[in-house]
Amino acid sequence: MRRPRIAYLLTQDSGGPVDVTVRLARALLDTGDVDVRVFGPVPLRGAEAVAGRHELVEVGDKTDVRAGRRARALLRDWRPDVVHAADRRA
Repeated sequence: MRRPRIAYLLTQDSGGPVDVTVRLARALLDTGDVDVRVFGPVPLRGAEAVAGRHELVEVGDKTDVRAGRRARALLRDWRPDVVHAADRRA
């Protein structure tokens, strides 16, 4: 049986939602009970905490439709059980 998959979706590389997301993702990874992946820009702080568990999705601005399509395709391919949209644009 596969471990549950949790996807975190970011649209920014810094700020409170990003910092919290990185800490949550790392804490869950450390349990070994779930598989975690972060989708979005590379976090300016804490990127090393999710190294190897990050899928790059560059987001230009809130009207960046291509980024939305890329994120959707990556999420569908990975097939998470839970998607945590970590900021207002996600």
